[in-house]
Amino acid sequence: MCVCKAVSDSDLRHAIQNLGINLSDFINDTGITTDCGICTRDVKKLYKELVGEDGKEE
Repeated sequence: MCVCKAVSDSDLRHAIQNLGINLSDFINDTGITTDCGICTRDVKKLYKELVGEDGKEE
């Protein structure tokens, strides 16, 4: 998912589904999306798939 920070989509899934971490905290904790930014769209898309458009976990 984020090559710059070596963070995978399964890392994001685990953090949201098992640890209850929101996207802002995940970004702050991992630095994902903060270097080149190429992964930003995919990160946001996966987050929306996991929690829904309204931000509530599905």
